[in-house]
Amino acid sequence: MLDFAVEHEHMKASARFMAVALVATLVTTLAACTSDRTPPVATTSGAAGTTWTGVTHSQKSRSYSDMSAGYTADGDFWFQADADGAVTGFAVVVFRPTHDVSQLNAKVNAAKAVGSSTAGILGWPALIPNVSIQTIIGVEVAWAQPMLTIHGPISGQFLHGKLTLGWAGEQPDEIACKVTLRYLNKNDVLTEGGFKLESPWPSEAVGTDPSGLLMLATNSTTETQDGDATVSHAWTWTARRGS
Repeated sequence: MLDFAVEHEHMKASARFMAVALVATLVTTLAACTSDRTPPVATTSGAAGTTWTGVTHSQKSRSYSDMSAGYTADGDFWFQADADGAVTGFAVVVFRPTHDVSQLNAKVNAAKAVGSSTAGILGWPALIPNVSIQTIIGVEVAWAQPMLTIHGPISGQFLHGKLTLGWAGEQPDEIACKVTLRYLNKNDVLTEGGFKLESPWPSEAVGTDPSGLLMLATNSTTETQDGDATVSHAWTWTARRGS
């Protein structure tokens, strides 16, 4: 009887020892699995791999004393950023050229009204030497592509709450145009060339709300002088994180 009781106590002690050893083994195993797993440092303003979508709007013009030319641009794009902040995506942007030669043609009409026999009154003696002003119909501007559409991959960086974007490949950088002086019986090309296009994303975007769902880049119209021309440029673009 005593031998059975002793044996029973030995069995219980052995079971307790095995249970403690098993728990210790589990704890050690879990520690080994997690001890060298340092949480990654997020470099992007949002989960890596999340798809972002956005829109861009801009306008640019070159204005002279009696005419102006330019464009408006609207586009849509999407992108993803990896854990290092590298951006890849795609965009479609439509550029619509604009021009205004009404003041120039008003000068033509004024000269015709006073019966000037030369174009000197227009300030164009080098362009229209000794030609009867009465034969001039007016100035016309023609664009090679009245709705230039550019589409292609985009790239950039999304780091520390700041986003920059740009075309990943080579894209057209101007819209071709031609300025023509029309007469009753002929047309003379005054100038032919291209109007320079700006990037649809000319400045970096920054977060505008604490949740990090919206990035925004915008500016008030900027004006600079380029010789006799006043160059105006304005833009806004936004990117919103998908669910």
